Amino acid sequence: MVIQPVGDKEVYLVTNVYGPQRLYGELKLLDSLQELRERHASIPWILGGDFNMIKYLSKKKGGTRTLNKDSCAFQSFIDNMRLVDIVMSNGTFTWNNKTGGESQVASKLDRFIISKDLMLKDKDIVARVLPFGDFDHWPVQLEI
Repeated sequence: MVIQPVGDKEVYLVTNVYGPQRLYGELKLLDSLQELRERHASIPWILGGDFNMIKYLSKKKGGTRTLNKDSCAFQSFIDNMRLVDIVMSNGTFTWNNKTGGESQVASKLDRFIISKDLMLKDKDIVARVLPFGDFDHWPVQLEI
């Protein structure tokens, strides 16, 4: 969706993402997002949501300690599309499997990714993890 916030001269392409959990679907999502970006190349882009992919093992605690093809494709997508994965100001993980002890797994699946050109526009950009509810994902917030 293309939006223009009240009082702002810029328009932005804002995309909410809910990524699939299987490799084929993840790769297809990245292709679809790339096609969307190519249609709106001149507009600053803000993507946010549950990508269901991690980029680095440091963004995962517990579980299998290997990166899959989706992780490499995700990082390539971010680099090739000239995007920046915004660091959460108050937390690393946004999902957990709701078990404790040795069986616990947590990952950064929810995130905001924005155009590098938006980072250069001298705007204050803050992403944060909000208080946890009774779900397996923590809500996230982006403030510009």
